[in-house]
Amino acid sequence: MISSGQKGLNAPFLPITVALVSGIWVGEHISVAASLIALGTTVPLSFFLRYWNKNIAKLLALASLLAFGALLIHLKLYHNLVPHHISKIPDGREVTLRGTIYRPPQRKGEKIILYLLAEGICEGNKLTPSTAKVRISIKDPSLRLRYGHRLRLKAKLYRPRNFRNPGSFDYEGYLRRQGVLVTAYVRRKDQVQILDREGGSVLLRWFDRRREEIEAFLDKNTLAPGKGFLKALLIGERGEVPKEIRETFIEAGAVHILAISGLHLGIIVTLVFFCAQGLLRSSERILLRYDIKKIAAIATFPPLLYYILITGSPISTIRAGIMASCFLVAILLNRYRNPLNTLAFAAFLILLISPTSLWDPSFQLSFCSVLGIILLVPPLYRRLFPPDSLSFLTSNKWERVKRGITLSLLASFAAIVVTSPLVTLHFHRLSTMGLISNLIIIPLVGLGILPLGLLSLPFIPIFPTVGAFLIRLAAELSSGGIRAMEFISSLPFASCYLPGATSWEMILFYSFIATLLWIKRPSFRKTTLGLIVLLMLFNLSYWGMKGLWERRMRITFLDVGQGDCALVEFPRGKRMLIDGGGLYGDFDVGEKVVAPFLWKRRILRVDYLVLTHPQPDHYKGLIFVAQHFRVREFWHNGTTVSAQTYQKLLQIIKTKGIRMVKVQDGFTRSIKGARVQVLHPPKEWTTRAAKGKNWLNNNSLVLKISFGSHNLLFTGDIEQEAEARLLRAGKQLKAQLIKVPHHGSRTSSTYYFVKEVAPLYAVISLGFRNPFHFPSDRVVSRYKGLGCRILRTDLDGAIMVASDGKRLKVRTYQGL
Repeated sequence: MISSGQKGLNAPFLPITVALVSGIWVGEHISVAASLIALGTTVPLSFFLRYWNKNIAKLLALASLLAFGALLIHLKLYHNLVPHHISKIPDGREVTLRGTIYRPPQRKGEKIILYLLAEGICEGNKLTPSTAKVRISIKDPSLRLRYGHRLRLKAKLYRPRNFRNPGSFDYEGYLRRQGVLVTAYVRRKDQVQILDREGGSVLLRWFDRRREEIEAFLDKNTLAPGKGFLKALLIGERGEVPKEIRETFIEAGAVHILAISGLHLGIIVTLVFFCAQGLLRSSERILLRYDIKKIAAIATFPPLLYYILITGSPISTIRAGIMASCFLVAILLNRYRNPLNTLAFAAFLILLISPTSLWDPSFQLSFCSVLGIILLVPPLYRRLFPPDSLSFLTSNKWERVKRGITLSLLASFAAIVVTSPLVTLHFHRLSTMGLISNLIIIPLVGLGILPLGLLSLPFIPIFPTVGAFLIRLAAELSSGGIRAMEFISSLPFASCYLPGATSWEMILFYSFIATLLWIKRPSFRKTTLGLIVLLMLFNLSYWGMKGLWERRMRITFLDVGQGDCALVEFPRGKRMLIDGGGLYGDFDVGEKVVAPFLWKRRILRVDYLVLTHPQPDHYKGLIFVAQHFRVREFWHNGTTVSAQTYQKLLQIIKTKGIRMVKVQDGFTRSIKGARVQVLHPPKEWTTRAAKGKNWLNNNSLVLKISFGSHNLLFTGDIEQEAEARLLRAGKQLKAQLIKVPHHGSRTSSTYYFVKEVAPLYAVISLGFRNPFHFPSDRVVSRYKGLGCRILRTDLDGAIMVASDGKRLKVRTYQGL
């Protein structure tokens, strides 16, 4: 690679791959008719023009490939569904499904996730054909379900739904690209019946049973945390890697080790290839008569295929396998000196088979990291070790060790640098310690843990004692690696959360690297670098000062499911987050919903964190925000609960030195031209003993924010008692907009309260098809009867309100 120079950058397949990639991307934005017209026009033109002007014919051929890519993604995602497709069944209906598990089930905490190829719906003894791929969540993890099991199960069907906020993860698109249009939920294991254990492919079923044997062997012979780590590496089972360890690896910049990817297959290929070469070199006869590189490449294919199949053959592993196979084939065809062309061909082949891979972060990161190594390592290496210096092969042993370590560092550095914008785009996280952690963990995995683990597998059925010894040794090394990552992640500023890089920022970033490495003329390079740095500084200044120029007040009511969350952006950059949502269970609304919206708005600082009352659907999302954003003040009503999650929030606030402000009736604060008043609760309410099941709700903070001629009322979960108290106290409740109390419950929004507020807009924050049947029809009718427009986060998504003090503009995410 290093000696190949410019030859390695000659990639005739690169424009072909770029054309296909462009077509797949364009296909998301144009109709299938436009794709067909473009394809039908460019193909014959390119054919006829090849006799007249070959250059134009080549361009038209690339254009036809672009049109083909657009058509390909349409055929994959938007083909017409068959009449009996299961997605045509009404949402939320409970049915009895029959089908076969078509990929290995995954354990996630207290749930099992399985993917079922449905055959139909059972109604008594009758089977109504209804085909589809269904993602099923089963609450009981004790069920022993495997690939190929044919099941009959009772489940509720749902269409996948996104949290509809700017910056939210496209969960619907993620499943649709896997061919899944329906999800289902099974409450109890007695609702699942195994009809047959011999479905699916015989080969895949055999490998799945070997996976089960390996898993049982690991359970018997290893202990946590090494056990979960080894399961992730050897059989692709990440369900037993604790959340804390995953977080440790993320902070250390080594989380890619836990997911089977191109790195792991690269390690397998490298180990087998060089071991095979070493064995073949020991025979002088073979060395003289055969090309040992080609024999070693052929010998590498079986272990590569075995590893792909034993890890469950997830799509990311298959993609990595195709990439590795392309490089092995390049050796067989004497094309190994052109890695860029091989990489382009691998990408082309993968996208031809699975065009939806283009949007998969693992595909993007795998190819970008290899591309970074191909493009950056040779020029950097040549600068450190000029070609006229002593040869790598003829230099002394220590020189070779030094160069080997340097090469490893450069490869890690190139991969980290080139993928960092994509990492921030997809994960909003960047590790500053990635170079150090990868220098430790990759050799440990590649030269110790993975070889020992794989070497132990053949001994499991024949010499289990030997297998146990090897696997325990691998587990000890795994524990050592985990401890090393824990130490690195504990260092100050080991990682940070960042907004995702914009397209403009990516262009500047990659232009800077390209200019630094490949522009040779010093004067032109200096001028270009100076211009790029200037544009980068302007970009940073723009986002840093954008809020200071804002003269309007913006309020966004987020779709957080069954809960409340609203961001108030005051003029000149001050921000207040009122509640943070929070679902029951282990789904972190703060990390997965609220924070991505803040990052999308390029927000890293929240001046005021406001909790209306300490119930999980209001405070759980604040935990992540308090921990990972710069927060100045935490406003609360003075009531407290003993829940572990709430105590965690208080501990974070205390640890980070966030000022706690107890606010009650009479508290006011002027913020950049706006006035915030607390109308409820009075002091005596917060100090009284808990009374009734609605005590916490009725103690909710009620905030009135006034800006110019506009008033907005935030009511938390207050109910009839608190509403009556506000009316008796003669509070000025009139407001153009109200956040409807308690998600539209029938126990709130009494007639006289709503009449006194007299809002033009009523925002109801609630979850779609929530179990509480919110909002009450009576409450909705009450607001409508008073001439109020109803806005709902479950139907409209995020609701965005903007006020300049004179005019009020309301938009919804659904209407964007």
